[in-house]
Amino acid sequence: MKREVTRMNSKKSYSSNSVLSVPLIVENLKRFWLGSVLAFIGYFIICCVPVLMDDWAEATGSALSTIRIPAIIWGSGIAIVAALLIYRYLQQQSSAAIVHAMPLSRKQLFHSNFLSGMILCLVPALLTGAILMIIRAARGPLEYVDFDMVKGFVKTDLFSYREILLFIAAILTVMIIVYAVAMLAAVLTGTSLTQAGMNVVLLGVFSAVVLILIGLGSLFLFGFTPPENLSSLALYLSPVTGLLADSSWKIIVIYLAVSAVLYLAAYCLYQRRKLERATDTLTFDFSKPIIKYLLTFCGMAGLGMLFYLLSTTEHQMPMLYLGCALGALITYVAVDMLIQKRFRIKGFVKGFGLFAIAAVVLFAGFHADILGYEKHVPEVGELAGVEKGIINYNYDGSWSDDSFIRDETTIREAVALHRDIVADREALKTVTETGYNSSVQLNYELKNGKQMRRVYEVPQEWLMENEHFRSMVESRAYKESLYPVMAWNDDKVAIDRIVLSPQGYSEGDFGKASAILSEDKEIKALTEAVRADLEQAKVEDLTDFGGTAPTLVNLEYQVKKPMKISKEMDQLYYERFGVHYNEDFEYYYISVTRGFTKTLELLKEMGLYESLVIVPEDVDRMEVGLYERTLDEEGNEVDYDEPPAPLKTMTLTDPEQFREVLDKAEGSCWANRYYEVQIYPVYGSASAEEGGILYLYFDEENVPDFIRNGMK
Repeated sequence: MKREVTRMNSKKSYSSNSVLSVPLIVENLKRFWLGSVLAFIGYFIICCVPVLMDDWAEATGSALSTIRIPAIIWGSGIAIVAALLIYRYLQQQSSAAIVHAMPLSRKQLFHSNFLSGMILCLVPALLTGAILMIIRAARGPLEYVDFDMVKGFVKTDLFSYREILLFIAAILTVMIIVYAVAMLAAVLTGTSLTQAGMNVVLLGVFSAVVLILIGLGSLFLFGFTPPENLSSLALYLSPVTGLLADSSWKIIVIYLAVSAVLYLAAYCLYQRRKLERATDTLTFDFSKPIIKYLLTFCGMAGLGMLFYLLSTTEHQMPMLYLGCALGALITYVAVDMLIQKRFRIKGFVKGFGLFAIAAVVLFAGFHADILGYEKHVPEVGELAGVEKGIINYNYDGSWSDDSFIRDETTIREAVALHRDIVADREALKTVTETGYNSSVQLNYELKNGKQMRRVYEVPQEWLMENEHFRSMVESRAYKESLYPVMAWNDDKVAIDRIVLSPQGYSEGDFGKASAILSEDKEIKALTEAVRADLEQAKVEDLTDFGGTAPTLVNLEYQVKKPMKISKEMDQLYYERFGVHYNEDFEYYYISVTRGFTKTLELLKEMGLYESLVIVPEDVDRMEVGLYERTLDEEGNEVDYDEPPAPLKTMTLTDPEQFREVLDKAEGSCWANRYYEVQIYPVYGSASAEEGGILYLYFDEENVPDFIRNGMK
């Protein structure tokens, strides 16, 4: 066997008072310099080559953003390999005995080996940083010009010296902390194989545990939404993912501080490590149950989730428990045999029994909601607001800096809806497995500055029957979150024009054409009619539950920018964006449906109705098809590669039938059995082959008798 003995030429290095052994450091560098060269080549290919090849013509973000991920991963791998090589002597009894018999203290060995590894790891990264600095000096700044209303043009250097410094600092940091973790792994283990495995465990197992707890919360707790700080904890518990997500100076300093703690922990353990424990799987008895139970927990959850995902809905929970039981048993036995290095498991009943009891308590705690997560509903007096966009809507917040509804009545109704959902949660947990549901997102802002968030999948039918839901959606504050036109102050918001687009897919379909209102009197009249209709709008008009009413007219509000700027600044804006700021607009859209009775009546008075809305005289024929969705065992619609063929068809040519279809049909339909009406125009640029067909729908409840009877 080759003995890893380091030749010492300096008597000074033998002194136990010395912290470092220079000859040992030099010897390590001589032995492993090739690895450092390979590391530099990798860095050059990853970091420098892309920068040299990029022409930077269309850059809008940091020139280093695309190479940060591979660079950090590469640095992590280098640190792990360096620790495996330098601390290999600890994993062989003969090498460990000889090295520790030399006139070197453990303090010298530990600090010198750490410094050797750092030199081997960090020098390639520092050289890479120096090359990037030279490239920056040679090519000059990578300027991205943005426009600020106060400052005018603002130039940002996307390849600045500061960006390069931060980039290299992140790489150095990930290597330092990963090397510290790898050094701790070397001290805790007795073989190179388990040292490599321990690196993976220490770098990933704690994040995995947090993610498993989040997953269990999602499975067992109705409405569970992981707190943002818990999700961030899972991310930052691993330095690799943490630095991939955030390479700010603050995070770098935190990880360097953690590296110092890991360094001290490894040093203390190294001082107490027994030489004869080399070749043992784990060299400290206290670490055995910790590692064993952590890995058993991950194995239990991993196989349990696999069984859960591969099972049908009605069997998912039993399969989850079966997978967890098998995963825990297999992982416990495998890890115990690996640690003990024998097939006979000592103390299995006690050891696995304790874990099983803890697992049962954990699952029972989630199932019983012992912390009261599901039942917790905030009091109205605690709340400062509820976030807009509660039911699947992305509200248009460009007109307001506040993303929360502050109206006390709407908040009270949202809380009452929350209480009803919680009270009915056991029934809702089962009925949401099939049918049409809607996501109810309740994000509260508390008066103490904190936030509370719940997300529920609730059947649309249940919501439509809930008085608090109807009251909340029909409140003015909620409508304002959906339709900015209701919240505008007419003295401050300057509407330049309203563009009215016709029903149909494109300009010219069914002979219709857009219209523009630019007179203040017309704009004011139409806006007042729209507001009046929105004031009277019911839940059926504001949601797509069960299907959506067809859009008859699309309104596009073109609103002047709220702030005027100087002519000089406006000219700069024009040079940058090709349009004068003072002549540019913000756009807001409203779909006018049948429920907008006052708006439609006004359009008739203006003589615009028939030029925008399809009437029977515009229709040549209607092709009707009866369809039935194919559902799987869980009640979900089966995906298909090609549109399904209709069960039955018929053609309509009677104008009176056209009128009834246009007056009653929906723009979409979620029923399993439905009627699709294809409407063909008499004239216009579109034809069936060109796609100029309007599609409307009926379900079994609202289909006209002449269609129902015609399909028999």
